[in-house]
Amino acid sequence: AGDALWVELLVLGWLTDVDADRAAVATKDQRSATPLAPFAEPYRAALEDLLERSHIGPPQAEATFAGPQGLRDGWLTLRVAPITDAEPLTLTRMRKRSI
Repeated sequence: AGDALWVELLVLGWLTDVDADRAAVATKDQRSATPLAPFAEPYRAALEDLLERSHIGPPQAEATFAGPQGLRDGWLTLRVAPITDAEPLTLTRMRKRSI
């Protein structure tokens, strides 16, 4: 359906081919008043809104977080605390005692 919609917008003059994956958007007064194909007409308002934006960029696939990660369960929240001027971590093996 996406390819058919792309072709529909090119044919009506709403878009102009730049290359295989990009197109220039015609200004609102230059777009054809011809109705869209029946499959695309329900999306007309959303398409017009999208094409009126000054720039349509690729979606960002990277997530960004404001702070450090934490684990939350109900009222309990666990966070990693930064260690400053602390002694290095040492592990001691405990031996089993016999009674």
